[in-house]
Amino acid sequence: MHFKAKGCFMFAKFRNAFISGIAVILPIAITFIIFKFLFENINDLILNPLIKSLRPYLADPHALYAAKAGIFVLLIFAVCLIGWGANI
Repeated sequence: MHFKAKGCFMFAKFRNAFISGIAVILPIAITFIIFKFLFENINDLILNPLIKSLRPYLADPHALYAAKAGIFVLLIFAVCLIGWGANI
């Protein structure tokens, strides 16, 4: 009988640790998925047509990577701006 009670306690600790892990991982995963979705849509809707139209004028082959890095920085800035606005 004592063994069964101890087993239930261990299962409860395991269950609580599992739920705590999910509570930590889930918001991070959702944030990553949203960032990926926004980055890909901005890339497809704005950056690709812009690069195609400016391709003859771009001498540097790394300009596309610089533009993608700029979009990433703007996306981070937009999220911070929304966060600051939410605190007002």
